[in-house]
Amino acid sequence: MNLSMNKDLFAGIFGLAFGGILLYESIKLSYPSKAFPLLISSSTVVFSLLILVFAILKRNAKVNTGKTDGIVPSRLTLYIIISSIIYISIIDILGFYSSSFFCIIFVSSILSPKYLKIKTFIFTCLSSFIFLFFVYIIFSFWIKTSIPGGILI
Repeated sequence: MNLSMNKDLFAGIFGLAFGGILLYESIKLSYPSKAFPLLISSSTVVFSLLILVFAILKRNAKVNTGKTDGIVPSRLTLYIIISSIIYISIIDILGFYSSSFFCIIFVSSILSPKYLKIKTFIFTCLSSFIFLFFVYIIFSFWIKTSIPGGILI
């Protein structure tokens, strides 16, 4: 069995559990505060469910082709999980925009270490800034809800 199928299966299970917990906690919030967490948690559940279904379909299609190994998360998967936990824990301290900016840059550098050059780093920083600017516009002016604040906003 292909190792990427195991990674997909593990990512789908972890994402579904993580998104389910976030969704459960988001439902407890009052209206203006729960719009953003509901969007993120429901998106996490939907995408994780898709990853899980495709991993199961791939696994069932290749079940007769050889040996199967267990779910072995890679070092990259563990880095992403750890960075997600750190991101969630520092969001109250640094604020949503600052912590998201650093998290996007960190995860991008983990996902493509061989392409990590000054030009791509600047492009990643610029892309993160533009993405977070649009998040700010959408949630502050269109949806008119607050985003978790912190020292650095």
